[in-house]
Amino acid sequence: NLSSSYRIGLIDPSEVRVICSGPSDEINSLKSSDVVLNLDFGDKQLSDASINFNISPANFKTPEGIAVISVVPSSLNVTISKK
Repeated sequence: NLSSSYRIGLIDPSEVRVICSGPSDEINSLKSSDVVLNLDFGDKQLSDASINFNISPANFKTPEGIAVISVVPSSLNVTISKK
C-alpha cells in the first residue's frame, strides 16, 4: 500500500529465510513465488528514508493449507524515495 508517488529502492536484507509447514505434497510443490510478504506502509512516515519493518509469520500470504512458522531475520529495512 505504498503511495504511487514513492518507489522502493533498496531492501536490506534482500532475502529472508521462511520455514513453512503443511501437507508434504503441497510443501514439495511450493515455489518461492507462492509465499508473499505483505508490508504495511500505511502507518509509516514517508519521506526519502529507510523504514524498518518487523516481520513475522503473520506478514506472509501463502496458499491454502500452508503456514509460515518461522522467519529469519525478523526485520527488514526498506529504502523509499519520491518518484
